[in-house]
Amino acid sequence: MSSDQIELRSIKNKIIGNPDAKVSLAIGGALARVLQCLNASHAPETRIEALHIVYSLSSGSQEALLQLLNHKAIPSLLDVFSSIDSTSPQRLRAALGRAFKAIVSNITDCCGFQSWGILPSVPRRLWREAQFALEELFQPTALDAWLPHLLDTSLYASICGAISTGVRTPTHRTAI
Repeated sequence: MSSDQIELRSIKNKIIGNPDAKVSLAIGGALARVLQCLNASHAPETRIEALHIVYSLSSGSQEALLQLLNHKAIPSLLDVFSSIDSTSPQRLRAALGRAFKAIVSNITDCCGFQSWGILPSVPRRLWREAQFALEELFQPTALDAWLPHLLDTSLYASICGAISTGVRTPTHRTAI
């Protein structure tokens, strides 16, 4: 087990179920290091631990989600999609799908249509960042990274879940 993997596992165990620890991690300097561990140069087990952390943070507080967006977590996830194939470990693909679905679902919740009154307590800055991130996910270059993995049984349910929660406009529907 590598030192990165040990460090990430320790971080994961500290933040799961602990909203204060999630915010501390997101605001502190460790988030950039976690996202670097998603790079294809790291071992699959290290990447899996980093994906678990991204999943946990995206399901945490609004501040943690904002920091994920500020640290470019979505482009990092798209890079992971681009670097995997059917021969990649199933656990890596499943962890990626879980993190992707969680972040898409949560950013979509943050940019609910104001006319519907969804989540009126979302800070304006988070709303803007979430709106931008959601629009980026439905651009052709992003779709080219994640949509082909719909054929992968390890990712199918997660990608379907991300589509079902993320598609909010006719433009998104057309893009898919």
